[in-house]
Amino acid sequence: MGQNIGTCVTALISGIGATKTAKCVGYMHLMFNITGTIVFSIVAIVYFTVLNPAMGGEIITQTQISAIHTIFNIGTTLMVIPLSNIIIKIAKRINHVQEIERKDESQLVHLDKRILETPSLAVEGAKLETLRLGRIALENLQSSFDALIKKDHDKIEEVKQRENVVDKVCDSISEYLIKLCTLQISEKDNQTVTSLLNTISDMERVGDHAENIAELAEEMEREEITFSNMALDELSEMTKVTLASYENALKALENNDITYAMKTAVLEEQVDALEKKLRASHIDRLSNAECNVNSGIHFLEMLGNLERVSDHAMNIAQVVLNENRVEKNYHDEAIMPVV
Repeated sequence: MGQNIGTCVTALISGIGATKTAKCVGYMHLMFNITGTIVFSIVAIVYFTVLNPAMGGEIITQTQISAIHTIFNIGTTLMVIPLSNIIIKIAKRINHVQEIERKDESQLVHLDKRILETPSLAVEGAKLETLRLGRIALENLQSSFDALIKKDHDKIEEVKQRENVVDKVCDSISEYLIKLCTLQISEKDNQTVTSLLNTISDMERVGDHAENIAELAEEMEREEITFSNMALDELSEMTKVTLASYENALKALENNDITYAMKTAVLEEQVDALEKKLRASHIDRLSNAECNVNSGIHFLEMLGNLERVSDHAMNIAQVVLNENRVEKNYHDEAIMPVV
């Protein structure tokens, strides 16, 4: 039991002079082995003193040592999986790691190559990092809407800079997940990794659409193109529903809750219905020369970007729905009707 704790010294020493996040890895490794040592020590004491005292006095063979070591690691992994979030939070608190301390959003917060030594924690960290990517993409999406509707040039530049962050984080998570796939992980963890690879692809595409909207805003600013009040109201309505669909998809992923996933599906249908309705009405206005052709083209492009964002939101929600086909994880909340 003691040698399992002793192996943590290497990870703790390697964290000297490293970032706070890197030091967290050493502490997580230590807590993982301490948890297993405590539980298995209690089991061993009870077994050798009560159930089989004679065996406690025998000489243990190399084969038995190997078997016990294997049982220890497998058993500890199974025990720690439900406690992954707690262990991560404790390690962060010990090292005073806070999200707001991060100035460079492109740097990974929840992942470190040393966590790969404990695959169950690495999978949980990958999920947390994927959620962080989703929130960055959401923030960029909101900024792109502000850039277009409020004609805010600073927001345009902000979106462009954050899009680079989205791309870098997406690439880093992908590389990490691919490394995870090469390790000996459970079938469930392997399915989770595969789902996360698909999810970060959808989040990266949401970031691309945010950039597209910002470029539309920049082009309209350069060419002095404006939308009518009616067009702005229609875009605001569809924007609100699109944002809600993506936010619910993130909540579904974070909480593994099919209620949020089902709400995403309902909202995605609303976005599709609005896109068809607004596209048809705008084409009628163009046919009747009630609006400028250039602004009309930009309006239709905006509708297309919003509709595709909701599609990616639905893809993310579908991951949660697929994972919960047998075990239904949901909370009581009314699902809004399609309008």
